[in-house]
Amino acid sequence: MSQCIPARVVRLGRKDPLFITPLVRMLLNKRRALRRRGKFLEADILAEKINVIIRNNQSELLSNLTSQSTRKLWAAVNSKYRGCNSHIPKHVSAGCLNEFFAKISTGEHTNPEVYYSSAAKCDVEISDYQIETILRCVKRTSSGWDGLPSWLFKKCSVELASVVTHLINYSINVGQIPGIWRTAIVTPVPKVSQPAACSDYRPISVTPILSRITERIIVNRWLRPFIPPELLLN
Repeated sequence: MSQCIPARVVRLGRKDPLFITPLVRMLLNKRRALRRRGKFLEADILAEKINVIIRNNQSELLSNLTSQSTRKLWAAVNSKYRGCNSHIPKHVSAGCLNEFFAKISTGEHTNPEVYYSSAAKCDVEISDYQIETILRCVKRTSSGWDGLPSWLFKKCSVELASVVTHLINYSINVGQIPGIWRTAIVTPVPKVSQPAACSDYRPISVTPILSRITERIIVNRWLRPFIPPELLLN
């Protein structure tokens, strides 16, 4: 086995995108060697082969993004578009994408006013200490439409704990979510290598940090305890 199919050691850098596999790295090194020896025709043929492999790797990475965690999702998106400009057709503008995504996310069956008017009132009290602990442990993440950065909550957790606690308690008790918490920054990510229409883009939404904190509290306190442990994925 060692004589017929000898093993090769290929080193991948920490900053290499996810689609740079050991096979791609090996072929890139081979292409570089061919060009140094002046074999440009063979190097160009190998470059076409590398491009096909990279496109297939990118399609595979982005095919199941909705089932991945947030960290893996953004890692795949950033690795795909780091250092390059995605090709957007001229007839697909920001206004067209905004209108298309708005039609997908809203409708008569998901009218927020109808849902909130029928929501049952409750009496929940979350302490300042719990919120301060959550704010102090906020990880570095993107800010939402409100522009409040993660470091603000982390560095000023003691000063902001009482204000954030009041907002979250009021939102949960009256069964309403502030409008700005439901406003997201949407980044269109192509689902195919050459998008031609608005439907070829997947919306990646970033809501404000306070909205994500409230959502996490509701899930951990009321939803997760009622889900059977065997149904929860590790």
